[in-house]
Amino acid sequence: MTEKEAFALGFVQRCVADGLSPTQIADRVKQAEDVIQSALHMAEKRAGLIDGTANALGNMASTAIPFALAAPPIVGGLGGYALSRATDVDDTDVEDIKTNEIIDTYRAEAEKLRRAKQLRASKAQPSGRVRGYYG
Repeated sequence: MTEKEAFALGFVQRCVADGLSPTQIADRVKQAEDVIQSALHMAEKRAGLIDGTANALGNMASTAIPFALAAPPIVGGLGGYALSRATDVDDTDVEDIKTNEIIDTYRAEAEKLRRAKQLRASKAQPSGRVRGYYG
């Protein structure tokens, strides 16, 4: 990979890291091209020395355009990878869920037993009514 390609790839990666959409990345590339073009224009006016600097800036702009066109698939791929990592379930997550379900089941059963015990205790207490024939 040449220095120009590395720069363009770094530029796109930075845009992705900033969370930019493909449209926003394309806008940044356009802004960079505008800055480069204005720099070229200023260089022509002031120094008249375009050979080294202008060619390098022009080549950088022409290298950035293909990477800008490749940005949507790259962004989509990186976004898909990030989403898959965020929603990935591994064995420890499954074990945690099982453990939490078992704990919840034990708590529910313990509560049922407490209620049944209270119900039996309340039935065993005399109500104060006399049973038998009234008359």
